[in-house]
Amino acid sequence: IGPYRAFFEKVHGRLKAKHPRVGVGIVFAWSEMKTEADREAYRRLAIGDHDGFTLYHFGDDFAHTMKPSVILASLKEIEKLTGTRRFALEEVGWSPWPGLKGSEADQASAVGFFFDYLEKAPDRLEFMTWYTLHDGNEADYAKIVRSFVEGQAMANDHEAVRCFTEFLCHLGLRAQDGTPRAAWHEWVTRAGARRGK
Repeated sequence: IGPYRAFFEKVHGRLKAKHPRVGVGIVFAWSEMKTEADREAYRRLAIGDHDGFTLYHFGDDFAHTMKPSVILASLKEIEKLTGTRRFALEEVGWSPWPGLKGSEADQASAVGFFFDYLEKAPDRLEFMTWYTLHDGNEADYAKIVRSFVEGQAMANDHEAVRCFTEFLCHLGLRAQDGTPRAAWHEWVTRAGARRGK
């Protein structure tokens, strides 16, 4: 952590000198914040302009066996962990993919929970980004997954790689061909209501 912190502080200083209004932070995977040691690592690296988090809920083999209501508890925990610091939800999502035990109804419900949170989120929330608008091409995502797992034990576990590929490939609010899912309609409705306020 020490060398990475020093590296980040140097890069942060140089970026801010040239672009003082650009926010620069470190992104943490909420799924990795399981122990006090993980959270202590976060605290040691909470040094940028804001702290970013990715937030996905899944079980073994990326299976979506949880209920989307778990989202609100995680968001409250992120709020508590960050204290008074500014934070961002760099990536949020929920897979509707049946192969991972997901459903379109649960994905739409997840969108609703994220918007529910936005209604009451503290001012220190910088932004929230849904990953992604469209499902991707599995061959392209297989290449992306290989870059994630290269050199790790998971790289030799073909079933785990397949599940990870399906997870990343099928997070869209629309199918690969552009067909809107129930979550897309929920997104449009909720975003329109926020814009009208």
